[in-house]
Amino acid sequence: RIFPSSGVLLNAQALNYYHLDLLDSSLLYFQKARKNSFTKAAAEANLIATSAQLKLKFPADSLLTLLGSTEIGAQSNAFALANIQHLRLAINIPLTKDTVLTVGMAALLSNQLTNQLTKIDTALLAPILTLAKMPCNANFKEYLFLAIAHAYYTIGLVSKAFELLRELAFSTGQGKYFQLVGIWLLEQHNPTTAALYFKTAEEKKIYSAAFLQALAWTEADSMARVTPLWGSLTTAKNARHFSEAQQYSKILNLNKLEILQQNDVMKYGYCRYRIPLADSTQFHQVVISIKDEQYKIRAILDRSKKWFSHDDAISAIRCLSLLKGIILRDKALADNILVFNLMLAAETSNWIFIQNKLTQELPLGFEIEKIYWQALIDAQDGKTVEATRKFNYLAAANFQIEEVMLAAAKYFFKNESDKLKPYSILVNGLLAKPNSIKLLKEYIYQSTLLGFESESTQALAKLKKLMSPAAYHKFENEDMMSIKN
Repeated sequence: RIFPSSGVLLNAQALNYYHLDLLDSSLLYFQKARKNSFTKAAAEANLIATSAQLKLKFPADSLLTLLGSTEIGAQSNAFALANIQHLRLAINIPLTKDTVLTVGMAALLSNQLTNQLTKIDTALLAPILTLAKMPCNANFKEYLFLAIAHAYYTIGLVSKAFELLRELAFSTGQGKYFQLVGIWLLEQHNPTTAALYFKTAEEKKIYSAAFLQALAWTEADSMARVTPLWGSLTTAKNARHFSEAQQYSKILNLNKLEILQQNDVMKYGYCRYRIPLADSTQFHQVVISIKDEQYKIRAILDRSKKWFSHDDAISAIRCLSLLKGIILRDKALADNILVFNLMLAAETSNWIFIQNKLTQELPLGFEIEKIYWQALIDAQDGKTVEATRKFNYLAAANFQIEEVMLAAAKYFFKNESDKLKPYSILVNGLLAKPNSIKLLKEYIYQSTLLGFESESTQALAKLKKLMSPAAYHKFENEDMMSIKN
């Protein structure tokens, strides 16, 4: 009452309203406080922050323009509001020349990276990472590491993203980061390793980690581990978890005589998780009985991918041929099948098919795969410089894609004098996916030729556990004999 135009008091009163969750009143007093030159910058930053808290729909870029602020706090919170609104701000913030970050600059960098994930300049990430690692910026390391990891993951540099996120998980000990590693691993089709991270997240009391762990072990075909997990989740308080746990438990406990009386969802789950690869008769019987064509397509595609992961491209192609005559109405599913066909073409040296598809518009989100296919074509066309550059990039970009790591290892084994380079690529691939049949086969081949008999013998014993007796017998008696000769 005594100082009605005091910006400091108006801003303080606005903050009081904010902490009392009276956000409308808070906005009003921030508006009043910004009219005072002394508190203008702080009030505008707080005004935008409160707008974000309220999830206002007024566009963040328009609000920032309306305020006319170029202050760090206002811009940082404008990025935060834009992130909530799923709106990309066309603002390029020059990287600070100071080595010691302020709270405002650290927040600005984190929010900007999150806002511009798909358009980020990769040259910007390295210097921000250098700043984040400096001891003087230790208070901001966690948030900057997370933002940088997301940026690397989005642009396809998955290996760097995992390196940062794992460091964050183990250095902070926070379960939420272990869970995020697990989610990314599931996205990279690595459920076995994902399950281990979800287990740690569950031990750290992270919500839904138990559910995700059960899902990961299910995707990894580890029925012995997963059956009791789904059983325990059937008492979950979360309605969605309870419903899905009941469904998965039912799928895991169905017998052959019951399956044909089930609905299409259950039949699809049974095809995906229960029918062994060797039992083609039952698979055909069940998949033919699925009436919903989308579930039928997914069941066939899933099984074909399993054959492919077992290094049997011929059986994968044979299985995929069951899609003949079925109309693909789901674009995402159609894109998935196209990409898989290109992976099969690479495996079977169908270069004409790959070349034709590379001249067309390919689905979004498969940038690493596109570089992989182009690298293979360059190698076939004798464009050694281009192929080498692409394979060097591929060998470091994403350790999780075993076909890419395998191709890079084979290429450098053939074209490099330093045979330890392709060997190290295989090691990186196996550290990411230790149960990869394809990588293990090549690892055994290169280890044998390099004279690493102990490593070769250990890998051979592991391979035996992963393959069917017939497939392993063929590898041991044909492929291994050709290596030794």
